[in-house]
Amino acid sequence: GCGVAWEKLCSSPRNSAAIGPKTLFIGISYDDPDIAEPGKIRYDACMTVTEGFEPEACFEKQTIKGGKYAVLRHTGPHDGLLACYRWFYGEWLPGSGCEPASAPAFEIYRNFPGETPPEKLITDICIPLEE
Repeated sequence: GCGVAWEKLCSSPRNSAAIGPKTLFIGISYDDPDIAEPGKIRYDACMTVTEGFEPEACFEKQTIKGGKYAVLRHTGPHDGLLACYRWFYGEWLPGSGCEPASAPAFEIYRNFPGETPPEKLITDICIPLEE
């Protein structure tokens, strides 16, 4: 699951050494948990790195494309994120005049479980839109 991906990312000595005050931690979800088979949901745990950083062989670098995004800020436990996605796709998007782009949504974690009480966790949900 997601926890395993984060443990792997953050336990790497090279990755840990690259973490600085401006590092962003980003989760990329490729599947709709309402549709995907449990245990088959694809997810990437990511962190921003400086130009020229080379990850260990078991990690890949990727670039998140710029463009137009709808951004929802969720404050509270991470188990409330799915309700935000349902609201966005079920209520906001149909009345917005916008169309979703064919790229995955991602989450920027502004603070972290273990360091922050669940009710104070801040997550920005970024959903790509057609230009």
